[in-house]
Parts: sequence; structure tokens; C-alpha cells
Amino acid sequence: MCTHHQFLFLTAPSEKEAEFRSARRKYGSSFAFHGSKIENWHSIIRQGLFVYSYTKYQKNGAVFGPGIYTSPVYHIACGYSFILCQQNTKTKPSKHNNDQLLMEQPIIKCIALCEVIKSDSLKKHENIWVVSNPNHICIRLLFV
Repeated sequence: MCTHHQFLFLTAPSEKEAEFRSARRKYGSSFAFHGSKIENWHSIIRQGLFVYSYTKYQKNGAVFGPGIYTSPVYHIACGYSFILCQQNTKTKPSKHNNDQLLMEQPIIKCIALCEVIKSDSLKKHENIWVVSNPNHICIRLLFV
């Protein structure tokens, strides 16, 4: 990855890790990326990934059904990771948009490399994978 800010997650919470390891022995596992806005990562790091589809906590759509959305393609997950912005001092508002005082650009993104269980709870839709069982996904690396 093109960053020096890489963090290894050695384990998930003990109960989840035990269930995950049992499922991995039974079904096998694979790796996929999960992108989320910077404001979500404190909660994700402390509590893990949860299925928030169709709840008040849902941040994005759920076109492929409820679950935790991942992708084996880094750039797809990356599209969900932007939030923190800074003023772009090199770009001036155009004369057609004088009320726009700040031009913003993303400067920080977080992407997790997750290990996912290859059971029936993993639904693959080309390069979008949906993990419906939150105990079947564990963050292994975080890239900032």
C-alpha cells in the first residue's frame, strides 16, 4: 500500500475471534477491503464492524441487501472512505459561483483489509462482497 501509516490488528474481541476461527476452519477465508469515512473509524476500531443496513445508523445504500460491504478491489472500498477536508488555497471560486468561499478536497482516508469467511453468509456480486454475519469478518490491517 502507498502509505507509511499501516496498523496490524492481531485479534478481534475474544468471543468473536473464537467464533471466527471456528468458521474459518469449516469454510475457509479470503481477504477484502472495507472503506468507511474517517468519522466512523473510532467506533469500528473499538467495537468492530456491524450490520447497520436498514437502521438509523446506515450511512450508505444497501443495494445488495443487508450486510457489511467489502470488495477485493482496493479502489472500490476507497470510494467510501473520504471525509476530512481542508481548504484548497490554490483554487479560487469562479465568477459564476462567488458565494462559494471554500473549495474543499479530501485529505485523509482509512481502508481496512479484512479477513472474511467464505460461507453462505458471504454474498458476492462481482467486485462487491456483502458479509451478512458480523462474526464472519475481522479487520486484519488498517491503512491511513
